Amino acid sequence: MPRLTGISHVALTVSDLDRSQGWYERVFSTQTIFRGRNDDGGFEVAYMVEPQAGTLIGLTRHDNPPAASFTAKSVGLDHLSFATENRDQVVDWAAHLEHLGVAHNGVEDQPFGTGLTLEDPDGIAIEVYYMKPLAAS
Repeated sequence: MPRLTGISHVALTVSDLDRSQGWYERVFSTQTIFRGRNDDGGFEVAYMVEPQAGTLIGLTRHDNPPAASFTAKSVGLDHLSFATENRDQVVDWAAHLEHLGVAHNGVEDQPFGTGLTLEDPDGIAIEVYYMKPLAAS
């Protein structure tokens, strides 16, 4: 099989590009590296980099989107998950979100790790997660 080196980027469709771009900047300290419009394709995009992990997030607002809104129960993306190095960092994220007034479900310990979930302005599920090291089999 040809080699993969990781995930290149995440692209999310949003209803209001200014609102979503501001939210990701505020919550994840993303830095916008490109914003532009494609008139022929009927969409506008903003590409942003999360500065700690270097994750590239693309936000797209289409001129004529379908009427349905996002739900994690629909076929497709369930959620976007950002990794932390340890459980304490998940707790730190909870405090950060509370300081910003961003609702989340609280820190949850699970069999494989610890996480918390929140939603972006369009209801896209976002997770901050610490994955426990897997035991060798």
